[in-house]
Amino acid sequence: NLMAAYLFKNYTINYPNSEHTEECAYMAAYCYYNEAPVYSLDATNTYRAIKALQSFADTYPQSERVSKCNNLIDELRDRLSLKAFNNAKQYYTTSNFKSAIIALNNVLIDFPSFKNRQEVHFLIVKSTYLLAINSISTKIYERLQATLEAYSHFKDNYPNSIYLKELETTYNKTKKTLNQLKENQDEI
Repeated sequence: NLMAAYLFKNYTINYPNSEHTEECAYMAAYCYYNEAPVYSLDATNTYRAIKALQSFADTYPQSERVSKCNNLIDELRDRLSLKAFNNAKQYYTTSNFKSAIIALNNVLIDFPSFKNRQEVHFLIVKSTYLLAINSISTKIYERLQATLEAYSHFKDNYPNSIYLKELETTYNKTKKTLNQLKENQDEI
């Protein structure tokens, strides 16, 4: 496929005014698309395919193939978002909660159309709580406050979520721990 992409691209360079140039440009981009692996593998060819498809759409905006290019780009971006999400989730699974929070927030920023945003927000709430209760004493209060904020954001955005019951338990534990910290502070 990469050899075919190379040959198609060379044709477009050598014969820019040919009646077949548009088709060859599309075929070069499509060959890169076919080289894009499943989401769990290296994404270099996925990025290359997106770039080639976008370049085709920019070069030939009136082409009937532009909508197909846009669909393929969307599919490739879905792969990238799934890859980013699974990488972020791995931080959570391995109890690296600070990295999980950063990576999960990056998924939300980098892929605003990610289909499973609810689970991302759920994992952020869980990660903020688990980071807080495993923190040194000087950081617990601040991090528990972050848990309350993350929970509030989740509840506002997903009031009927299947995750809400579990997060309510986390919320209650957070409030209880904050109250205990406040009582201990008052005693001093």
